[in-house]
Amino acid sequence: MRVLILGANGFIGGRLVARLCAAGHETVLAGRDAAALARRHPSTKTVRADLLRDDAAAWAPRLVGVEAVVNAAGVLNGELDAVHHRGPRALFDACAAAGIGRLVQISALGAAPDASTAFLASKGAADAHLLRLRAEGGREGWCVLRPALVLGRGGQSTGLFLTLAALPLPVRLGRGDWAVQPLHVEDLARAVVALIERRGAVPPQLDLVGPAPMGTDALTGMLRSWLGLPPRPSLPLPAPLLGLAAQVGAVLPGATLTPDTLAMLTRGSTGDPRPAAEAIGWRARPVAEALSAEPAVTADRWQARLAPLRPLLRGVLAVIWLASGLVPLLVTPGEVSAALLAGLGLSGASATVVLLAGALLDVAIGAALLLLPRRTALVGALGIAVVLGFTLLATIAAPELWAHPFAPLLKNAAVIAATLALMALED
Repeated sequence: MRVLILGANGFIGGRLVARLCAAGHETVLAGRDAAALARRHPSTKTVRADLLRDDAAAWAPRLVGVEAVVNAAGVLNGELDAVHHRGPRALFDACAAAGIGRLVQISALGAAPDASTAFLASKGAADAHLLRLRAEGGREGWCVLRPALVLGRGGQSTGLFLTLAALPLPVRLGRGDWAVQPLHVEDLARAVVALIERRGAVPPQLDLVGPAPMGTDALTGMLRSWLGLPPRPSLPLPAPLLGLAAQVGAVLPGATLTPDTLAMLTRGSTGDPRPAAEAIGWRARPVAEALSAEPAVTADRWQARLAPLRPLLRGVLAVIWLASGLVPLLVTPGEVSAALLAGLGLSGASATVVLLAGALLDVAIGAALLLLPRRTALVGALGIAVVLGFTLLATIAAPELWAHPFAPLLKNAAVIAATLALMALED
């Protein structure tokens, strides 16, 4: 069967591609960066598509020859309504016009048009449109899947809990008893394949949950055990700090902890596993058992421990660059810099111009680290070049700085190393 998949560059979508290909299906991957999709999945066909802009007419030619569609696209912040509602709505309309017999929408447990969070409300609006089209057209092969918390290597939620678990003292969210009923991503992929391959009607909506609920403390402890780390008592995180962290996450690209995800964790994510078992014979494995099929390796421990250092590195480097530009201009204008510039034969107006240009460049690099996180590689490379250039000029102007007890030039090596680390931690 030829299956069109949206969101194949994501955590769930990537696993779906592998599972469907292993089951003998031909996959067509649609996304904004078709070249990136082709690099990641070289044996599949890719087409360029954009949920933010494409209408039903744009989808029509991509659906020629397609027998099933799976929408696994999703984001935790940013263009929620466009990615979760308006874009899928256009896709569903195109699927209805093209006579697509199988359509699986991967939503989320608790999604509804009137849900209290933007994430669940945007998902729920798309789900409602799909269900209307199904009812109006007798499209009995269309289904909304609503999984609970999905875990597995590479997942954003998994990464958050792994980070909490890998700290010297695991951090407790809330009281540690917020109820979740997680399932492994491979079990979710197995359910999608079952729906694609099932003959005849499928349920209009299915909740997919693990075998039994657990508290967030239990989940963190289980993941700490998976990492191979010894048990430790939990460190409670005060509610104000947790709320502040969520607010910061709302403006950081790729952040997992946002006001929406915090609200969903607080509300809980549990359900009844029996309807899915009765409808399609699907049951999720206990998460500990599923994780044991993918044993943790050293890289998993590194990733869990390094994740909280990424924003710290960015913040510290930004402060260093901003201070190095603002301090000479506002606090000690000309005092140290004039001596260095004199060592290069610069004085008067020329020295002032060079001082001002250098300070503004430092401020620009610091601001870019904060405001352009997706350009970290470029900004980091520029910063390293500036540090090396400054070190060379300072060596010419005042070589005695290498013997200074505070090691002002030698510390540039630490700035370069921290910048390289930040560049390496970026996707």
